[in-house]
Amino acid sequence: MNTTTYIDPICGMEVDPENAAAMVERDGEKFYFCSTHCRDKFVAGSEDEDDDEHHHEQEGSCCHGEHHSAAETKSAAVACKPASKYFCPMCEGVESDTPGSCPKCGMALERNPTFRAPVIYTCPMHPQIEQDHPGNCPICGMTLEPKNAVAGGEEDNGELRDMTRRLWIGAALSLPVFLLAMSHLLPSTSEWVQGDISRWVQFLLATPVVLWAGWPFFKRGWQSIVNRSLNMFTLIAIGVGAAYFYSAIVMLFPQLFPPSFAAHGKIGVYFESAAIIIVLVLFGQVLELRARSRTGSAIRALLDLAPNEARVVRDGEEKDVPLDQVV
Repeated sequence: MNTTTYIDPICGMEVDPENAAAMVERDGEKFYFCSTHCRDKFVAGSEDEDDDEHHHEQEGSCCHGEHHSAAETKSAAVACKPASKYFCPMCEGVESDTPGSCPKCGMALERNPTFRAPVIYTCPMHPQIEQDHPGNCPICGMTLEPKNAVAGGEEDNGELRDMTRRLWIGAALSLPVFLLAMSHLLPSTSEWVQGDISRWVQFLLATPVVLWAGWPFFKRGWQSIVNRSLNMFTLIAIGVGAAYFYSAIVMLFPQLFPPSFAAHGKIGVYFESAAIIIVLVLFGQVLELRARSRTGSAIRALLDLAPNEARVVRDGEEKDVPLDQVV
């Protein structure tokens, strides 16, 4: 096994050829370097003693303290997961939001592969509403949408999961309500199906559908009224609320209504209408949220295909540089 090491001619660090950051051959002799910074100084002929001492004394630089290979030092720096867009692979803690050089060792800052720009959510109807997390518009109650897609980002589908859960539970409870309400259209139906028992069952099953599954629509409808920004949730809240609460009052306080309201001896109730409307609106919301999620995923997938670096030729040498440094 070859254990031969070489001395970096700039900083004097021992360099393993297999882990060397750079190599230059001059007059038939090979020189290995701990970093591209030392290589560049060697090529430029800046090998004076003052620069060497300054390079040794820089805190956190490639030549600081114990001798480590460039690969080990870079791995340790990347493991720190810098939060900024650019960082120095040799100096821990050196980060920047713009490209440039490290103030400690002079190396060019590298793009942070783990950096993700924050996603800003805004209302499609009120663009002045912006926040850093999903939610509803405080003016109209509509769901906030991402203002810009971010490559590699993950979308929070909490609202989709919530609406889907409300849809399935609401549909399961609404189906028997609908069948009981429409039973009078079927021949030879039992008397209890058209009697008070059926009406009370409809009342009990429709209540969680309207008050729980449909609660987001009432909340958005109220916000739209308070902010005087009427939309479809205003109509849904008023229509469903009128049908349900009118029917609930009929069941709880039938004596409040005059006899002229009764048909075939009973005052009509509309629990099935309120429940079915809630389920249909939930179904539409789930379809919209799924379409939005898939569209966002497709856009992020396209952004992920875009390269982060470009290969350029500078001074007769090929280099990989971040796209925003390409002139």
